[in-house]
Amino acid sequence: MVAALDTARRTAGVAIASGATGLGKSLAARVVADCCEGRWSIVDFRNLSPAETAARLSLLRGELAATSATHLILDDVNEIDDPAVRDALLRVVTSLRRRDCTAVITSYRAPTKATHYQLAPEAPSAVEVAYLAEEEVTELVALAGGDTNYAGAVYRAAARGHPQLTMAALLHLKSANWSRASIGAVLGGQIPDELGAERRAARQRLIAAFPTDAQTLLLRASLIRGGFDRGLALEIAGLEPIVPLPGLLLDQLVGPWIEPYRTKRLRVSPLLEDAAEDVLTSAECRAVHRRIADAMFRARSISVLDAPAAMHHALRSEEGGFVFAFAHSVITCPVEVLDFLAPFLGELMAFATDTPIFPQDLAASASCDWPSCSSFFLMALPGMLGLPGTPSNASVFM
Repeated sequence: MVAALDTARRTAGVAIASGATGLGKSLAARVVADCCEGRWSIVDFRNLSPAETAARLSLLRGELAATSATHLILDDVNEIDDPAVRDALLRVVTSLRRRDCTAVITSYRAPTKATHYQLAPEAPSAVEVAYLAEEEVTELVALAGGDTNYAGAVYRAAARGHPQLTMAALLHLKSANWSRASIGAVLGGQIPDELGAERRAARQRLIAAFPTDAQTLLLRASLIRGGFDRGLALEIAGLEPIVPLPGLLLDQLVGPWIEPYRTKRLRVSPLLEDAAEDVLTSAECRAVHRRIADAMFRARSISVLDAPAAMHHALRSEEGGFVFAFAHSVITCPVEVLDFLAPFLGELMAFATDTPIFPQDLAASASCDWPSCSSFFLMALPGMLGLPGTPSNASVFM
C-alpha cells in the first residue's frame, strides 16, 4: 500500500488514500513521507465543513508562495468532491507541481472519477486502505514477541484484521508478556482495556463530528449484527424519536463510520460495534433489536449468512414470537440447507434447556416456551451434524 501511494505521488505529483476511521490512512501517508527525501508538512482538515475546507486550502496556497518548498500531507480532506473544495485543492496541487513538490491526500471516501481526473488525470485511482490480512497479523504477532500460533485468535478478536484494533490487542498482549491470562482473554473474545479505550475514543470523535440525528442513526446501526442493506437502516430510523432524512444522513456516515460490505451491503466500523449499549437505555436497545428482527422475518427469505444475526436479534428483542419463528425456520429447513447453516449456528449446541430464555423477564420466557424452542433446535442438530433427518421445506432460510 505504501509503495502504491509513493508510486502515484512520484508519477502524478499527488496520491490519494481512502478508507474508514481507524484503518491507518494517516499513518500510511506519514510512512511515505518518512521514506522520501525533502521537507514535509501536515495540514489537518478533520471535521471541517466544505466551506471551511476550501478556505483553509486557499490560505494554504498563499502560505506555500511565501515559504520554502515543501511536500504536503493533506489529512482528512473528506469533502474532496465538493466543487469549491475540488477547485481549491486543484490550485494547491498546481502550486506544488510548479515547485517540484508533491502531496499525499487522505479521505474517508475515494473521490469520484471526475474529481480524480481533475486533480491527477495521469495517476492511478485512489489507494484503498484495507483491513490487514491474517498473514500480516501473523507477522505483527511475531514482531511483538508472540507465538504465531495465536495469530488467528488475534486476527478474529480484532474484527478480522481491523488495523487499529489489531494494534491495540497486540499492545495489550505484549504489555502482559503474552501471559496465559491475556491470551485466554483474547481467545475468549473478552475485550482488553486497550480495545475498550479505542472504542471510547471513537465514540468521542463521533460526538464531535456529527449532529445528533446522525449520531442516533449510527448508534442504532451499531447494534446490527453483520452486514445490512440501506432498507434496514431506514427501518431503524423510523423508531421514536424518528430520525428525519435518514437516507441523507446514511450517505454522510458511509465512509467515516459505515463501511461498504459485500455487494450492496454495509457494516458499522468495528470501533463502534454495540456502542449503543453504552449510550442508549436498555429499552431503546430492545426496541432497535425488535425492529431489526421484525424486518428480517418479514422478508420472504433469509440468507444463511444472516442466520446468526437473525438469532441474535430474535434473542435480544426479548420477544418470544421472534425466537419461536427462528426456531421454526431452523427445524423446517431442507437437509441441504441445514448443511449450509451448521457452520453459522454452532452456538446452539451450548444452549441450556433448563433455564429461562429471558431470565430478566419470566413472563416473556413463559410466552416463548423455551423448552419447546430448544427441542426444535435439538431436533435440527442431527441434520446440522450430518446425521439422518426429515425436516420439511417450510423454512425461510435459503
